Amino acid sequence: MGESVLLAPDDVGPIPIPKSVQQALSDPIYGQKWREACLEEIRGEYEINRAWEIVTTVPSGNRVMKGKWVFKVEYNLDGTVKRFKARWVGCGYSQVQGVNFGETYASTLGIAPTRVFFAACAVADLDIEEGDVIKAFSTADMDEYNVYVEQPHGFADPTGVACKLLRPLEGTKQAAHLFSTSNAKWLVDVMKFSRSSTEPNIYWKTVDGSTIRACVYVDNVLTAFEKNAAGRKLNEDFWTQYGERFNTERRGPPKRFLGMEIARKDRRITLTQEKYITDAGAKFLNGVTSKTCSTPVHYSQLEAFTKITTASNDVERAAMQSKAYLSLCGTLLWATISHPEIAYYVSFICQFMHDPSLAAWDAGITILTYLQSVKSIGITYDGENPTFVVFTDSSFGQAPVPFGGHVVMFAGGAISFQARKLKLVPQSSMEAETACYSVGSKDVVYMSNVIGSDGMQLDMTKPITTYCDN
Repeated sequence: MGESVLLAPDDVGPIPIPKSVQQALSDPIYGQKWREACLEEIRGEYEINRAWEIVTTVPSGNRVMKGKWVFKVEYNLDGTVKRFKARWVGCGYSQVQGVNFGETYASTLGIAPTRVFFAACAVADLDIEEGDVIKAFSTADMDEYNVYVEQPHGFADPTGVACKLLRPLEGTKQAAHLFSTSNAKWLVDVMKFSRSSTEPNIYWKTVDGSTIRACVYVDNVLTAFEKNAAGRKLNEDFWTQYGERFNTERRGPPKRFLGMEIARKDRRITLTQEKYITDAGAKFLNGVTSKTCSTPVHYSQLEAFTKITTASNDVERAAMQSKAYLSLCGTLLWATISHPEIAYYVSFICQFMHDPSLAAWDAGITILTYLQSVKSIGITYDGENPTFVVFTDSSFGQAPVPFGGHVVMFAGGAISFQARKLKLVPQSSMEAETACYSVGSKDVVYMSNVIGSDGMQLDMTKPITTYCDN
């Protein structure tokens, strides 16, 4: 359909994002801002990190990888512009394994463990600080492969023909793996942190009875530490030693993380996505965000909702060509981070991304309209309630393969949830409900293990209450 799926939380916003460096630099309003962002990127990658060297010849048998500029605008919580960002990235799709890259795997912190981290911090009453590794990928060491990339478009050195990478560049196949490996090696081997046996992106270290935890999402790092002199010293020591290897910007207590706004009052932490939902409404609702819906699907339309299918004819398919259905689904999927109540409805309409109907589009717009009504509401974790509760249910009887769903609650808020089709054709409601119960039980065991394996001094031995609709 010629559209991109919205997966990143900051891709929606009022300032248009240029598609090329020519478009960026020629912008009559923001051209100078984009130029400054490009020059900042070149200074950071080339002059400071020495990510590449300009070469006058490329050895025979080596291909020069294409590169491109990627632009983005970061916003403050109040919607004002924080900064313009430009990234010169390699087009890694042209790389050949064994020729110019090897290992690529890099573990990434999941959304559910992220929520667990905040919930556990509320329960243990820990302070949190955020840091960002500047030009993260180009701080790692390059592997044994020779990689050549085009010079940055619009800023090329006329004496050279290409850039030979000395460090990984964003967009190359091995970049994430090399940075992840360097980061883990420094934390474990040098800083003597222990790595969680359940979630490999959570680290912890205990010194003289005081424990500090580090939660890593690519180039963003969160530390959690006790509210006393020993805890604060551990935190300062962490950032000092971590900064010896990685150039890091300390941001203080996190106000925003992975597109979520984070509000804290005493031992209560609330995660919301107000700005993201507001921007999504401006993008998909044609600026009309004053309409309200009290539920994702009106109760009178529930039966009709469950009967939504793919496009019925070519006329409907033609009508859908002008609608960004994939982008709408991606936007709604990201919004489920702090709104578990829409998980089932979003999962249902995502079934039709390959051949969407007008009814599916209208359902997605209704869900987004509902989110506009509750955008200031999110998930709150109460530190006074350190217990697990699980709820499971099935939609048996509505289709041969029903949906199954569960939610794992901890500290009074949802930390993990899902709604998707079961991986079996149940012969009875008991079989369907048992399957959902099994999935929910496995999830809560994993979540309790995440908390129990990162040095949190929380009692995870108590029985867990699970509610099953059977």
